[in-house]
Amino acid sequence: MKHVKEHEVEGERFPPPHARVIKHLVAPWTLCATKLWAGVTIIEEGSSSNPHLHDDAEEIFYVISGAGRVKVGEEEEDIGPGSCIFIPPKTLHQLLNTGNVELKVLAVISPPFTVIG
Repeated sequence: MKHVKEHEVEGERFPPPHARVIKHLVAPWTLCATKLWAGVTIIEEGSSSNPHLHDDAEEIFYVISGAGRVKVGEEEEDIGPGSCIFIPPKTLHQLLNTGNVELKVLAVISPPFTVIG
């Protein structure tokens, strides 16, 4: 069995203006997953993820804690604990922390990234 504990994963830190930590939990380079990537993104107060897209991958966000907004294509909505968002391939998307605590989101992407970064 392959097993990882989030609190034991240091994560990849990104500086402002998109200050956040991404913890790669399930990936080809962590648990040898071949069909998906799963990780936790922790966005600091007042910060955001960088706007980006994935050419051939689908992605979902599941909000664990905090409050914010999500942009998917031309749409933007409020999100909070329990929100689940689907992002189709080739669709620009971004998470924004509009709350007063960190925004913690589980992300799952299929197919997975082939390299970190």
